[in-house]
Amino acid sequence: MCAAFTLEKGLPCNLHGMKINATLNQKQNLSLTPQLQQAIKLLQMSAQELNSYVDQQAMENPLLEWQGDLSDNAPASEIEHGSLTKEAAENIWQSDLPPYAKSNSGSSSTADIMQTIAAQQSLRESLLSQAMIVCPDVNSSIIEILIDGLDERGYYIEDIESVAKQRNIDEKKLKVALECMKSCEPAGIFSQNVSECFRTQLQDQSMLTEAAERVLKSLPLLESHGIAELVTQTGLEEQSCLQVLQQLRRLEPKPASQFTNAENPTVVSDLILARGDDKQWRVFLNPEVTPKIIVNSEFYNAVNSSRTKVSDWKYIQQQYSNANWLVKALQQRFTTLIKVAEQLIDTQYEFFEKGPEAIKPLVLRQVAEACGIHESTVSRTVRDKYIATPRGVFELGYFFSSSTKNSNDKHGSSRSIQQKIKAIIKLEPKEKPYSDDSMVKILKAQGIDVARRTVTKYRELLHIVSSVERKRQYKQDAIFRK
Repeated sequence: MCAAFTLEKGLPCNLHGMKINATLNQKQNLSLTPQLQQAIKLLQMSAQELNSYVDQQAMENPLLEWQGDLSDNAPASEIEHGSLTKEAAENIWQSDLPPYAKSNSGSSSTADIMQTIAAQQSLRESLLSQAMIVCPDVNSSIIEILIDGLDERGYYIEDIESVAKQRNIDEKKLKVALECMKSCEPAGIFSQNVSECFRTQLQDQSMLTEAAERVLKSLPLLESHGIAELVTQTGLEEQSCLQVLQQLRRLEPKPASQFTNAENPTVVSDLILARGDDKQWRVFLNPEVTPKIIVNSEFYNAVNSSRTKVSDWKYIQQQYSNANWLVKALQQRFTTLIKVAEQLIDTQYEFFEKGPEAIKPLVLRQVAEACGIHESTVSRTVRDKYIATPRGVFELGYFFSSSTKNSNDKHGSSRSIQQKIKAIIKLEPKEKPYSDDSMVKILKAQGIDVARRTVTKYRELLHIVSSVERKRQYKQDAIFRK
């Protein structure tokens, strides 16, 4: 904060009826120094951004030395208060994990797993590379529009006419491009329904018979009317229909499913949560991504004591100042990150003990007050930061959620209600899925009084379709996954 003074000078005289007097005004303005601005940027950087920044600084400043992980040469006191060795990080959850989740080999590491995931090609990348071969005459922007229109199954169910108008593209060109992309792998990609998907796969395997063609044309009848109606409409013997259906069950109704994991970006955890020797939850910095940068004081003293030019001496002094500032700024970042994370863990203790349904309402203000920092600092601290826990990897922002009153006039977390809805749907009867109204009644019986529109909102946030659509999916899965 700095005070700015302005002085208006003049002589006490009249000029065309105007008086000019000398006045002294004092104004207060918030002034952020370049270093303070950079410290704020450091706080909100993700792990990848931070490492790239530190690496760049180490290349530009001769007095900075990159030491790899924070824990490499850290004293015992530092390890006890927030950092962790690589070896400890590899085995930290072995006591918390169920037997089937424990590693049988000590050779694999977190980094190896991350590299394996990163090496997988995403569906988008695969289709773009194939398009260069199978559709060389189609504009790449049209290809990307079509890829963006795929749903999670790998089907293209967008209305071509509407897309053409919205994107100002010739409809005929869009249709030609779509038909061209249907020849890409995996077989069935860009299909517009399950019948077309199966037809493409059977053609690809040279197994599309006349009987299969008839069944595929009448396939929607199977869901609503059963095998008897299918036999009537196709004119085939029941045994022939059953043989075709058995053949279809070996096909893939969701061609994009094999790319599901590859589509998810690799998440790098800034923090690790594990139990300490006292069985209490402890938060540690992840040594895999936490940089340790130090100032080379020996080199600085050698240069400073030698006879150098004034310009060289000034340069070294400036670089020494910058290096010391960066080291302190990084330490402050790590301290703030640990402090905020520890407060989140303390508040959401029940979540880690019992699961997502036990998460409590929490807002930035509460954490800010508990840590003695500003809300904006908390916001920057949790932005793009992740914590690896025995329950999975979570963004720190996940632990913040709004409050909802239940029938006992107690406040519950909107996040916990979403988890309850998810659990209800997971256990619902497949032949008659619960409607949103039904879930309102179930939640009310559990002491949670919420409106139907709230249930609908939370269900959509969870990317769960309506009961009608779920029932259709259940029927389809029952037919093709027996």
